Amino acid sequence: MRSTVTKTESMRLGAQPGEVIDRQQRFTFTWNGREYPAYSGDTIVSALSAAGERIFSRSFKYHRPRGLLTASYLDPNCILQVGDEPNVRAAHRRVTPGMTVRSQNTWPSLRFDLKAANQTIERFLPAGFYYKTFIKPQRLWPAYESVLRRFAAGGTVSASARHGSFDKRYVHPDVLVAGGGPAGMAAALAAAEVGAQVLLVEEEHELGGHLRWGGYEELQTLDALRAEVYAASNIEVMVDSVVAGRYDGNWVSVVQRNLPYLVERLVKARTKSLVVAAGLIERPYVFEGNDTPG
Repeated sequence: MRSTVTKTESMRLGAQPGEVIDRQQRFTFTWNGREYPAYSGDTIVSALSAAGERIFSRSFKYHRPRGLLTASYLDPNCILQVGDEPNVRAAHRRVTPGMTVRSQNTWPSLRFDLKAANQTIERFLPAGFYYKTFIKPQRLWPAYESVLRRFAAGGTVSASARHGSFDKRYVHPDVLVAGGGPAGMAAALAAAEVGAQVLLVEEEHELGGHLRWGGYEELQTLDALRAEVYAASNIEVMVDSVVAGRYDGNWVSVVQRNLPYLVERLVKARTKSLVVAAGLIERPYVFEGNDTPG
């Protein structure tokens, strides 16, 4: 039964310079059956974090609690179920009014997950045990499978779920820039100034990279760079998109997301030059307990 209690934003920061949320547009969504407040521009996880939530998932094997790690598309701890869509990158996906979000692969609940009992027998579950166990006798495999599938990571898809549309596009830019931070924008502008046709691809929802979290001077620099990029007629900008791979002959694949009427588009780019300005991927320090939320 769904609770109608709306959580408060106990951990929401005050207004910040350059913030992307619109505090004039407030609405609610549900997380594991309870209503939570959010603003336009919030990601699913930023709204939950502002309400004081700290655990968003459980680890694959031992079902240890998992919280925020990078707060980006690459955050491995914030993969959630949204409606009938499984495996949503919730630290990147923008929350919308009435969205229904829930945790994956937890029972009976995220906070009290009985599958965490695996931790008590972890010495019998070494890395790769699932490839070497439950093979014989072969006649028992259906029984093994029925149990193991309940421990599989990932969400669920309803047989009646509506499927979105996907398509592809071919482009032939002179220069493709992977990454829309200050270095990527500067590279795109430099190429455009000498007459090149440029495709600038950024994984986040806006250009800017680390400048988005800077002080007054950084935000001023960001505004100036963005204005120059969008004013250049020979620069095409794709945000919420990612360069997925480079192949022979500078054939580059780009996954473009959240287009009108499309879930995703595969852009096949044949480019003369590829500039990689993708920034850094945050990696945690390795020590015992480094996966504990908070």
